[in-house]
Amino acid sequence: MTQPRTPRTRPGTLPFLLAAALSLPLAAPAAAQPAATPTKVSSRTCGAYTLTLRENGFEEPADRVTITRGATSYATVEDTMVSVDWCRDVTGDGVPEVLVAGFSGGAHCCFTHTLYSLTSPPRRLLTAFSAHSSGLDVRQLDGRGPLELVGSDWRFAYAYGMSFAESAPLPAVYSFLNGQYVENTRAFPGFMQTYARGMNADPFSGGVLVEYATRAVTQGAAGADTWATAQPASFRAWLTNYGPDIRQDLSDFGLRDWPTRAGLNADGARSGIGGAFTAPGTRAYRPSRRNRA
Repeated sequence: MTQPRTPRTRPGTLPFLLAAALSLPLAAPAAAQPAATPTKVSSRTCGAYTLTLRENGFEEPADRVTITRGATSYATVEDTMVSVDWCRDVTGDGVPEVLVAGFSGGAHCCFTHTLYSLTSPPRRLLTAFSAHSSGLDVRQLDGRGPLELVGSDWRFAYAYGMSFAESAPLPAVYSFLNGQYVENTRAFPGFMQTYARGMNADPFSGGVLVEYATRAVTQGAAGADTWATAQPASFRAWLTNYGPDIRQDLSDFGLRDWPTRAGLNADGARSGIGGAFTAPGTRAYRPSRRNRA
């Protein structure tokens, strides 16, 4: 009796491919990837605490500053890049404060500044979104008491047809009031006016806008418009066209920390004009996860 013949497999047929696959050795499991380690770790002392900075450049994980004492970690700030700007007593209570800057990694934006008082335990006194400005300057603007911190308000960057190169910031002044640093720029009209004149010493679009906005805040709309009529024709037409918008966009200037000044939680809900006021039943404003204590 003739025995049945076993069919041959040819390259390219399904049986051939299955047989070839089964004949291959099993692949070894992928080796576990080692956890990413910081490229640079440094520490410094500020008051009774140690500030440890872990830097990775623009790589993951994010840079981190940790405030510790002994084995206890009290606060951490993370961002694409992080730096410790200074350690000094700015409140005048004999206890140093530390300013930490976080940078998101954009072309020229964005910076967030976090200030801690190194009491026991540390207290966060300020979280300031500084946009395109990398630092907060320490100044004595009222001649007494705690020092002021001077940053920048970039609400008019790119506004009204300007490029970034044409743009300029308004000043942002933070004062120590009721145990917190809060935005208090409107309390320093003389400083605002000096700042605006310096910004507009060599007139350009951003400088003209800063001086007009400063006059609108310190002298009112009439004072700003009177000043605008004396400007060169191109600037005069520009300010005449955008004056109402500029004044509207200044509605919350220097007032964004009003809930904190009123004694409410600085991280609480915000609603109303310019996001500066609180109301029940509204979606809560929350700071960046990386900048929470």
